Amino acid sequence: CAFKLLTIAAAYEEHAVGADSTFFCNGALKVDSETTIKCHKLAGHGQQTLTEALKNSCNVAMMNIAFQLGPDKFYQYFDAFGLLDRTGIDLPGERDTVSSDMHSLESLRKTKSTLATTSFGQRFKVSPIQMLSTVCAIVDDGKLKKPHIVKEILNPDGTVKQMIEPEIKRQVVSAETATYMREAMEKVVSEGTGQNAYVAGFRSGGKTATSELSLPGTPLDKQRYTASFVGVAPMDDPEVAVLIIISDLPYHATHGGGAIAAPVVGRVMNEVLQYLSTEPIYDETETDRRE
Repeated sequence: CAFKLLTIAAAYEEHAVGADSTFFCNGALKVDSETTIKCHKLAGHGQQTLTEALKNSCNVAMMNIAFQLGPDKFYQYFDAFGLLDRTGIDLPGERDTVSSDMHSLESLRKTKSTLATTSFGQRFKVSPIQMLSTVCAIVDDGKLKKPHIVKEILNPDGTVKQMIEPEIKRQVVSAETATYMREAMEKVVSEGTGQNAYVAGFRSGGKTATSELSLPGTPLDKQRYTASFVGVAPMDDPEVAVLIIISDLPYHATHGGGAIAAPVVGRVMNEVLQYLSTEPIYDETETDRRE
């Protein structure tokens, strides 16, 4: 899930993990005496660095990272990234997610399995604008900003009537953490699970997500999934973030975010970056991918 970006950013910021940290995944992790949680790759990812864990979208690594960070610090970043409140976007009807959709600090402290599943974005809900706002803060030097629908309002003659200025709510993580996260997210697209979002000539990054909509124990023919991908570009100076969500997918259909949502993000990015007149820069490895 894209929520793994928050898990890593928070742990990196708190020095619970670093770029040289390593994690071993054998396909599952026993989190308490009664609960074993599987990774999406049942054969396991083996030994991996922090960046590789993000590239692989490894659930086992995320659980271990959350355990090292601890429930109190983890919850602190839920709040810091604005996931416990409305974003304040200038649209009617934004729902308050505080009461029932996010885990309480008490539940994270009480049950290790709750902390474990939260680390990779399962068993709770946030709105798409909350998730996109969090990702933007992570890549924008750690600054959480209030989202707006428009940048400016024009008079009939085309002159500017009102400019909507950026509003920084708070600094959530440091610029150093944001730099690491941008580099790691770029690896997700260039080498990892998000390669289908690749746009030739542009440094793009992102994160895949595949979420279960059904409760554990649901028969396979009734299980439903949501696939999504969040993409950011250009990674050296981010201007655009795109979140594509494809919901209500059956178990037997392709439901991986990297497989079906990432290509859509790639196509959107390709159009938007051209609209912004961002010049593509092709390296030697991209000459056969330009078309």
